[in-house]
This record gives sequence, C-alpha cells and structure tokens, in this order.
Amino acid sequence: MSLLKAWLDAGLELGNHSFSHHSLNSTALSDYEADVLRGEEITGGLMTERGKTLRYFRHPFLHTGRTIETRDQFESFLRAHGYT
Repeated sequence: MSLLKAWLDAGLELGNHSFSHHSLNSTALSDYEADVLRGEEITGGLMTERGKTLRYFRHPFLHTGRTIETRDQFESFLRAHGYT
C-alpha cells in the first residue's frame, strides 16, 4: 500500500488490476467481476482520498475471456462501473 500511496503522491494515476490477479480465461465471469470490485475498493479508495477518480482497468495476463460473449459482457460491466 505504501508504494501505491507514493505513486499517487508523486502525481501518478492508478488503475484497477483486480484483487487476486485471476485470469478471465479460467474464472467464472461473476467471480471475476466480484474480484474486480474487491480491487476497486482498495485502489478506488486510495484515489478518492486524493480527489481522483478510478477509471482504468487492465486485465491480468491480458486475458479478456475465452469467448467474445464473455469479453463483451465484461466490457459492459466495466462501462457500468465508470471505467473508460
């Protein structure tokens, strides 16, 4: 946490990378979304403390899901939660 705070204090912006770093290719979508929200609590909280808004997400391993449907559903989830 101290490293994340130092980055923010240096003027950098954080993004969500999930809490547990699971692959969407091997995790149920509902579990993956819950893990993203858990990561959002921490990262988003640090951003909010400094007057910033969490808006970025990066997939662990760059895995965006095994199917186009999974990818599209998760992208809708991200948009609904304010990610760009």
